[in-house]
Amino acid sequence: MKNRFQDPGNRKFTPSGLLVSAGFGAAFFCTVVWGVTVTGKDAKQKEKENLQQVLEQSAAMCYALEGAYPEELSYLKEHYGICWDENLFLVDFEAVGENLPPDITVIQRGR
Repeated sequence: MKNRFQDPGNRKFTPSGLLVSAGFGAAFFCTVVWGVTVTGKDAKQKEKENLQQVLEQSAAMCYALEGAYPEELSYLKEHYGICWDENLFLVDFEAVGENLPPDITVIQRGR
């Protein structure tokens, strides 16, 4: 009767076996790096969309509470506590009039 925990002695590492193992390892590593990259891009896109939505909702809230849309972006920052990472996103804010919503555009900086 054979002991199944005993080394059979015929298992040897060959160069082709090492290449196959290295290939699987490299493929796994590349898959993980690709997944992290895609997730990071999706997160930044979602953050940009959320900032756009928050700015538009804050302008609408200002109109509902005060009877006029804000004339400057700084007004929303000071009175409504809106903040964001200005190194990541540039916000273009153009007031159209007291009774018309401002044109708000969020642009992602960098890559």
